[in-house]
Amino acid sequence: MQSHNTFIVRAVRRLPLYSVIVWWLLPTSAVAQQSEKQDTTLQRSVVVEQTYTLQIGEARKVNILPPIPELSSHPRAVEYSLRQHPIENVPQSPTAHALARTETPLPAPGYLRIGYGNNGNADVLGNYTFRLSGRDRLNISGSFNGMNAKLPMQSAYPDMPTKWAHRFYSTRIGADYLHNFSGISLGVSGTFGVDNYNFLPLSLFSRQRNTQADARLALSSTNEDAPMQYVINLQYLTFQRHSVADDIDQDLTPENGLLRENQLRLSVDFWSPVTEESRIGIAGQAEQRTYDWEKYKNPLFVQLTPYYLLTSGLWNIRLGMHVMFQSGMEKTLRVAPDVYAGLTIAERVTLFAQATGGVVSNDQRQLLRINPFAMSHRTQLENSFETYHARLGIKAGFNGIGIRADAGLGEMRNALIDRNSSSGIIFDPTSEA
Repeated sequence: MQSHNTFIVRAVRRLPLYSVIVWWLLPTSAVAQQSEKQDTTLQRSVVVEQTYTLQIGEARKVNILPPIPELSSHPRAVEYSLRQHPIENVPQSPTAHALARTETPLPAPGYLRIGYGNNGNADVLGNYTFRLSGRDRLNISGSFNGMNAKLPMQSAYPDMPTKWAHRFYSTRIGADYLHNFSGISLGVSGTFGVDNYNFLPLSLFSRQRNTQADARLALSSTNEDAPMQYVINLQYLTFQRHSVADDIDQDLTPENGLLRENQLRLSVDFWSPVTEESRIGIAGQAEQRTYDWEKYKNPLFVQLTPYYLLTSGLWNIRLGMHVMFQSGMEKTLRVAPDVYAGLTIAERVTLFAQATGGVVSNDQRQLLRINPFAMSHRTQLENSFETYHARLGIKAGFNGIGIRADAGLGEMRNALIDRNSSSGIIFDPTSEA
């Protein structure tokens, strides 16, 4: 420190006065700078950024929610009632309507119809359904109808009466049971019936009694998602025709009035959906008839019907064909059309064209439906075959009323025709209707 001050004094002697003041101040500032500790630390901020890609294993799709628009409300003008008492009636329990369950009312389980008219005409029809559970149902039905009166008749003989004391009574009872399994519906049914009536005077027989019964087993699929749908019906029918001649004392045989007929029928329909509006399938039916008389043959026929069905908003189309084989009386193989096309041209108005055909079973039941007084037990009836039956028409419905107008042409072989002959029914090998 001493040498340093000497150097300063010597320098001051040689400089002017203002220089002396400057140099005098320099040591003072230097001393001040030395007194403060100098900070030589270098501060540096480093920001490290790294790109990161999210990897999600086993992810095939990332759902991104769409933007949700904000809800906006539009205020409405408030309307106030100007009446003195706006509410006139307040229910005692307003919550009862909100808590009550809405249920569809079930139809009445049964009905009964009774009618009576002139000429002793009576009509009774009844039905009752027992709903055993949600899957079980039992239905019982019965009917009775007939007449008992003296009807005027024309007589070719002077000694014959001019009135015919006629009676005709028909009784039917039946029951059917339905159970719904998981995907399958099972139905079992049976009927029993008796007809009693008399013939005109001087007829071959004076009165007749028909006894008939049948039993049926039905299976159908109820699972609409199954790849194959089906309906199967198996039916057994029996019929006995008992014709009596009061003025003839003889044993009842098939030749003089007693005839028994048994039938076994099978009908099936299998189909598979192609689209929501179309399906393909194959339907079939078979029938075997047997008799207790050696003069009668036991006919058998089988009919198969492949088809395609389309049901859309405007069109309803069915394309099919019947293929029939018959044996027992004569062996034949025949085909017939099964075609239908319907076009909806307006609301509930449809134009349609149809061509059908196939086998018509001429059993004893069919015979008596045409004419209950026909006596053809000595001649076995053959099945009729409808070669074709074409129709063209229009159908519509308005306010619960259905209207249909159509015209057609057809051909049927071995047709049953009622010509009011002595036997009532005759065969016509080829006939057009």
